[in-house]
Amino acid sequence: MPETFSAPFPRSWVSAPEHSLVILGIAPSGRLGPIARVDFPDDHAEAAALLGKLVPQLAGFGVSHLIAVAYTRHVEPETAASVRAVLEALWERAEATDLTTLAVWHVGPTLYRALPATAAEPVTDRSGLVDDLYSGRVLAELVAEGRPVATGTREDLFACLTPAADVHRASIGALAERYRLETVSGSSHLEAGFLTWLEEVERARTTPDAVHELTPDAAALLLACLPVDEFRDAVMVDSLPGGDPVARALLTEDPRSAALLSELLETVFTGAQTPPDPAVVGGARRVLEALVRQAPAGLAAHPLAVLAFLAWWQDETLMAGEAAQRAAEDQGASTLAPLVTKMLGAGFRPGWTGASLPVR
Repeated sequence: MPETFSAPFPRSWVSAPEHSLVILGIAPSGRLGPIARVDFPDDHAEAAALLGKLVPQLAGFGVSHLIAVAYTRHVEPETAASVRAVLEALWERAEATDLTTLAVWHVGPTLYRALPATAAEPVTDRSGLVDDLYSGRVLAELVAEGRPVATGTREDLFACLTPAADVHRASIGALAERYRLETVSGSSHLEAGFLTWLEEVERARTTPDAVHELTPDAAALLLACLPVDEFRDAVMVDSLPGGDPVARALLTEDPRSAALLSELLETVFTGAQTPPDPAVVGGARRVLEALVRQAPAGLAAHPLAVLAFLAWWQDETLMAGEAAQRAAEDQGASTLAPLVTKMLGAGFRPGWTGASLPVR
């Protein structure tokens, strides 16, 4: 089977893979970054060639630490030689790319064992039940360094995108279609839609711990407006520093709007600007999440795409990748989602992180 690499999170990684090497990248912020899975190499030459490509790819995503997990059908002794070959190749490539390997685990059907993270560490005989993996060196080291440690499953992380009941989304779809037809016939709702957007974002910011919900009418109006490029771009830049005048220019068809938008995005992509304000961006994201939950098929792609962009700007690759992937799978066409996917795949990060790479 050929090598596979997914960024930032492979959908297939929902149960323990068999005969696989899984490498988890951790960003300097402590956030979980890209996760790579490859078929387990059987000798040192094959492992060296594979990791010689894979580890630099992970480094390109701006990660600073690695955790490696070798999944095999047995823990010992059948796989000892191949596990050692992969270990040595991992040590070499991590050192060459200045990445710190926090820990290496070898996991079998019922047992795991801790392996050396570097060539300088001694080989230990410690092993235990797979259920005990939550404790140990990695968690202790992350806490000691003051890094945030998230808990929960992948499903917990993306619970904010769980769709509402079909009947609720169908009724909103009918309302949105009415607004869309009125807009096409000449009665534009873009200005009213943007005012609704601003009001909802402000309401979400004032209650950051509450689940944000939209009235059917507000959700339908926003979902009808978001497929319009100018409106989508205005919503997208509204949370960026200096984004308000650009959003207004886009909505009023100001002839300077294209130049203003290009200049603003240039600072986001490459400029060492101030990091995103969590309170400001958080409000926008919670409104978009509410729209995703309430949108019928074919209308979710647009809020998902804007959500993916804002999550990317906050350097949250897991949410950005998930939202972009869901946008691509929705029936509605989105030109923004493929751009976010391309940036993630190339390891391109927002300018404020100081780690941007050219989009390939």
